[in-house]
Amino acid sequence: MAPAHRTVIFVAPAPTAHGGIASAVSSLAGRHAGPYQIELLPTFYGGGAARKVGAALRSFTRASWRFGGRDVAVVHIHASKGWSFRRKLLFHALARLWRRPVVWQLHYDFASYYRECSRLERALMRAAFRSSSSVASVYRAGNEALAAATGLENGRVLANVVEIGPLPSSDEPLVLFLGRLHPSKGLSLFLRALAGVVERVPDVRAVIAGSGDAAPIRAEARARGIADRVELVGWVEGEEKVKLLRRAAVLVNPSFIEALPMAVLEGMAAGRAVVATRVGGVPEVVEDGKTGLLVEPGDEEGLREALIRLLDNEALRRELGAAAARSVDGWQLENVLEQLGGLYAEASLNRAP
Repeated sequence: MAPAHRTVIFVAPAPTAHGGIASAVSSLAGRHAGPYQIELLPTFYGGGAARKVGAALRSFTRASWRFGGRDVAVVHIHASKGWSFRRKLLFHALARLWRRPVVWQLHYDFASYYRECSRLERALMRAAFRSSSSVASVYRAGNEALAAATGLENGRVLANVVEIGPLPSSDEPLVLFLGRLHPSKGLSLFLRALAGVVERVPDVRAVIAGSGDAAPIRAEARARGIADRVELVGWVEGEEKVKLLRRAAVLVNPSFIEALPMAVLEGMAAGRAVVATRVGGVPEVVEDGKTGLLVEPGDEEGLREALIRLLDNEALRRELGAAAARSVDGWQLENVLEQLGGLYAEASLNRAP
């Protein structure tokens, strides 16, 4: 007898791994998208090189037989750039060997990544994507740019899920950053801007929550004379993340490159005023002056003035935060599951050759 629920295998990092993909996937693993049950096959747990290699080998071994299960309808691969993508090519090949439809979901600006790749990797990317049922970007401009770069004809936009709901407004002059501690995230720029904010908002403080090398961030804070105002708390999730969002007056995302950062979506869903750079899919969700404030990447003065504007104006913070929370309904769990159910039904009916 055929199984009551068809299974979709998520090939993705474990929920305990740090990063936007893990955050997005953790909300969906074990759920049902229509008649399709989502089963997670973790490929990455973080940690040292030996642990990463061991996890990859174990997950590939499991995939080599699990993809052949009679209940498996679709293999849904979540990927970012670099080795995240290269590892997933092996899982794509396995899925095609078992004649399972594949959906790719890209959590990075893959048009930019494609231009950086070697000729071999470009060819592998094109071959993998063309033999897939669909290739989903998490924002519209990313989908269009990838299609222009690669000739992709099966692209679409697929929302990430956000489970945080609106929180009471905060009077604490706290600016919150959520994300990896990486130069591309613009934290050095943020700290330089924050040093200027202090002159206008003397009681401002910042919490930086994320994994990575904290030493350069601490050094920058000391160099700017604001070390006593900046708290680094490491990676947070679940209730700890909600507690920080509850305290924050403003969420900042000063990145130089993004797809569509989960932190921005979570800040908006929580009803927080967001200051973010105009990168990737951010302008598609943050409407400048209506659901948040946008600045150009690298614009220290613009970032400083946007932060001051919000910290000085409680009414504006409340207005933008409330509008932001209303605007992200499409990223709520039930809506995303409905979208996925339709995608999997299409993939099952129109199997890639």
